[in-house]
Amino acid sequence: MTAKLCLRCDWHGDTEEPRCPTCGARPLFVAAPPGDRRPPAPLEDPVGSEHPPAPRDGHGRRIRVAVAISVVALVVALGTWISSDPAPTSASGPARGDGGAATAAAGFLRAYGELDADRAIGFLADDADLSLLVRSIGAEDVEGTEREFRWYVDLLGAWRYQQTLGSCDEIESSDPDTVVRCGFDYDFLGSDDLGLGPYTGSSFDVAVRDGEVVSVSKFWAFDRFSREMWEPFGEWIASAHPGAATRMYQDPSRRGVRLDLGSIRRWARYTDAFVRLKVTQRVVPHDDG
Repeated sequence: MTAKLCLRCDWHGDTEEPRCPTCGARPLFVAAPPGDRRPPAPLEDPVGSEHPPAPRDGHGRRIRVAVAISVVALVVALGTWISSDPAPTSASGPARGDGGAATAAAGFLRAYGELDADRAIGFLADDADLSLLVRSIGAEDVEGTEREFRWYVDLLGAWRYQQTLGSCDEIESSDPDTVVRCGFDYDFLGSDDLGLGPYTGSSFDVAVRDGEVVSVSKFWAFDRFSREMWEPFGEWIASAHPGAATRMYQDPSRRGVRLDLGSIRRWARYTDAFVRLKVTQRVVPHDDG
């Protein structure tokens, strides 16, 4: 006979029956020997019980291993999903890899407007032609080489050029090139310091192929700027510094400029001098009387 107990009605005694002789509950549990604090174990798996049987050791290990593998797979998948989430792009420079013609055009023109020749060149195709862009200032005998483009950007700096880029829209697409037109406003020759400008209505046409800029042309809205800044500056430099003027302009008409290092240095020096002069002329002397 085996000492057993019933957890339902607290019956205990010796019996070989699987059910409690008092209440009929099953299973009965083997009573623990004196001093043994382990909970009593059932003699057999309860058939029809609402709780499933405990797994045997080997099968339990397989289940635990499978669960562990599933958890690891979930963590790896979650990490991959997080790392594949694209990082936000900087507003100062759009990404070039998306292949968008308008994106490439805007990226080049923002760098150009910030007078960052290195960054602008990074948007160019190896065979890009910038001759039309460089000639837009009236420079002659230029081929649009990288050196000429760098001088051109330096000349813009000497002119105190400031640019506000507008929207860029595709206006033409003929395989393999897409032409993007971008509007812009500008200040020039210190016009902002003199309370003039910005001058509106200008635009760039940028041809893009496979996400790279291949050519750029520039249309200047020049009428108001010419009246307010270009012509007054030309008259002043020709009168006050005629020797310098011959090294800065292509010819006496003062329509085009020379593109070389000596011309750039003179434009920087005399643009500053012209702005200081105009600012001084605007100062009204104080009348003590």
